[in-house]
Amino acid sequence: MESGASAAPVGSADRRPLPDLVGRSVTAAQDAARSAGFLTPRTYDALGLGRSLLSGDDWKVCAQEPRPGEVETTAEITLGAVLLDETCPGGSPDGPPAWR
Repeated sequence: MESGASAAPVGSADRRPLPDLVGRSVTAAQDAARSAGFLTPRTYDALGLGRSLLSGDDWKVCAQEPRPGEVETTAEITLGAVLLDETCPGGSPDGPPAWR
């Protein structure tokens, strides 16, 4: 190793910027996460009705965890979504600010 260069600690994970996925269709959000270097996010029905998200184009993202920013690429990303014609929990079309 050259003088002045430092090696990453053993076991350290790669960190990358996770984009804001709220407001996108589930399909577009999953594509954006994968393009940014993350695994495909898990999804759930944000209204708590237990519905399966069969077609990501019919659902919009209301919540994401973790929030946008620098995230380890091994982090599990979860997206809460509602059908396109539904309102996100909290009354806002794209979910309450606390979810963003």
